[in-house]
Amino acid sequence: MLAVTAALERIEALIGRLEAESVPLVRAGGRVLAAPLRADLDFPPFDTTAMDGYAIRLGEPNRKEREGVVGAGNAMPEPLRKGEAVRVMTGAPLPAGTEAVVPVEDVERREGAIHPASEPRAGAHVRRRGEVFRTDASLLSAGERLTPARILLCATAGADPVSAIRLPRVVLAATGNELVEASRAPHAAEIRNGNGPAISAALAARGIVAATGPALADDEASLRAFFDDAGSRADLLLTTGGVSVGDYDRTVSAAKGAGFEIIFHGVSIKPGKPVAFGRRDGCFWFGLPGNPVSALTTFHVFVEAALDAFEGARRDRFVLARLAGPITVRPGRETYRDARLFRRGAELIVEILATRGSHDILAQSGRNALAAFPAEGGSWKEGDVTRCLPLSPAIA
Repeated sequence: MLAVTAALERIEALIGRLEAESVPLVRAGGRVLAAPLRADLDFPPFDTTAMDGYAIRLGEPNRKEREGVVGAGNAMPEPLRKGEAVRVMTGAPLPAGTEAVVPVEDVERREGAIHPASEPRAGAHVRRRGEVFRTDASLLSAGERLTPARILLCATAGADPVSAIRLPRVVLAATGNELVEASRAPHAAEIRNGNGPAISAALAARGIVAATGPALADDEASLRAFFDDAGSRADLLLTTGGVSVGDYDRTVSAAKGAGFEIIFHGVSIKPGKPVAFGRRDGCFWFGLPGNPVSALTTFHVFVEAALDAFEGARRDRFVLARLAGPITVRPGRETYRDARLFRRGAELIVEILATRGSHDILAQSGRNALAAFPAEGGSWKEGDVTRCLPLSPAIA
């Protein structure tokens, strides 16, 4: 059976980066930059003060206070004259000749002059023009993800809108005759559709709004119609259920019937062994298991790798962490266990969560990571190191 690493290699080899698009900066958070960002100005764009205080020259014994106050957004003041102090507010432009700013709380005012409690050092509380970056400086490279701090950099450099990699068009469908919408009370032998909302939420965390609809019935005609229609308007199709070997598992055959080439069906992973991956022209498809823990686990391991490839942002998503307690894993398949990742001082610690099995959605709700163990299985003791796939930031 195909190893997890081999499956990931096939995904990354087939899926290429999508094209760039222009995105308003207020909606660009989390997106991947498509072109380098260069500065269109010096920053700060003028000498400015970091404090409310007085702009002064150094070494002058008696400094007369100029009339008025210079505030942020005011016009550039006249140069500082010998023996003069100018009242300035935080962010205000400084008069030429300023060598330091004395905070207002450190100044005594007497008879029209200012008297600092002590002589400041050269450059105190002064932010010089261009000290952070100069015009045409390289600020960000293509391929970097736009965090809030990088959005701030783009805004300061005037990059609005910004060129970012287009998000994939995703169509998502749960399959199963037993599924009803989450808002409905299920009758006997029915269950609520949890996979659809859960995977929609996982996509939304990456800024992707998936097209969804009611659960699909387990019949070949309905499934094939879905693949024919959705496959013509999406970059990525995601289905849950119908990929195992039961009498009603018809999703893979329906995908084949609609012209999808099956790249793999079945991976040596626990949970999620029957996961499938295929393509038709420019559309890719993941058939995730219907079991809810398996569906989300295979989403994080395989689908997120595909989403990275669409963005051209290939990365090592795994971290190393020390086990909080012993664990024994049976050999056979690469095993992913629900886990809680937290920090203890400078180290990452991983706690394996107790679970009743791959249907235990209560245990899964407490995880912020997946702990990975090799297919060879084995026993690990407290303090041993294992690979982990973070799903959200580690707990401090």
